[in-house]
Amino acid sequence: MVDSGIQLSAKPGIHVKNAYIYQKYRNHFTPFVQGELFKLSVPVSNAGVETLDPYAYWTPLSVSNNINPDQDQNKNMPSAQAAYVVGGMGIHWTCATPRLNSKLERWDFIPESEWDDLYRRAEALFMTNTNVFATSLRGAVIKKNVQELFQDRLDSNYPVQQLPVSGYRRLDNPDLVWWGGPSDILGPLLDMNQDASQRFQIIPNLLAEKIIHKAGRVEYVEFQSLDPWEKIEIYANDVIVAGGAIMTPQLLWNSDIFRGEESPLGHYLNDQPLAFTQVVLSKKIIKEIQSLEDYDERMTNSHLAEEIPIPINDPDPTLWIPVQDGRPWHCQIHKDAFN
Repeated sequence: MVDSGIQLSAKPGIHVKNAYIYQKYRNHFTPFVQGELFKLSVPVSNAGVETLDPYAYWTPLSVSNNINPDQDQNKNMPSAQAAYVVGGMGIHWTCATPRLNSKLERWDFIPESEWDDLYRRAEALFMTNTNVFATSLRGAVIKKNVQELFQDRLDSNYPVQQLPVSGYRRLDNPDLVWWGGPSDILGPLLDMNQDASQRFQIIPNLLAEKIIHKAGRVEYVEFQSLDPWEKIEIYANDVIVAGGAIMTPQLLWNSDIFRGEESPLGHYLNDQPLAFTQVVLSKKIIKEIQSLEDYDERMTNSHLAEEIPIPINDPDPTLWIPVQDGRPWHCQIHKDAFN
């Protein structure tokens, strides 16, 4: 397996949020994510720049820094980004793993039995759990209030509930969470004590540029090694291209695969509309938290009892309102990096 970026952890692909510093100071995680993301397409803009330096001058256009002079700026996806690092987006994803609604979101051409089987296998690989944040006092009160506030608009089959997440509470310190990432999915392939690891290797800093093929079979793949800087050819009996929604068709197009008027490459791309906001707890909510049965016991070890009446080790509220008829979007309430 090759990846075009560097390897950040001793075991390839560990979720960065597993680091103690990011669990302790969550706001520091946001700049890390932003620093890892690179825009995939930046159209040249003809808009005036009010703050242009008077000593600036125009130069002939050239393609650099992902700027595409042929891209219509009104038909671009400015939020389309990718992470060039071992593990990709998997080292800093949100780890939310809810299932698609069986009636409203799933594709009909896949039978329900197959959906369920695939979900079970995927959730096992992702270590999906709904109990990671189940003991949150804030979560319990927020869940109750949201359910009551929208009870006339929520289908009883899709109530406010715990958000399924990829991860689990650490046994050595239950205040910390182990977040699922590519390292967990690869599992025994990365365990040096397993035979499988002897047959598997991840090579960082290797950028796939072109697939050389003949008569429908791949002969080899051309790579640009970033460290050391050199061209490399890799031969294999089977080649799997897994570069995501943008870079997979980019590589296939550059390799003269699926080109032509009927080609699906570059078609059917879409972005998800997203509304992102911040939740602030009212005094009413705080008082309800203080009235819960095990509140006093949980506050015993809190050093901030006088200033902030919330247990210092209270798990984050991590809730989910599923899709339902008449409301074709879901809602997540949790503490995450600001979007």
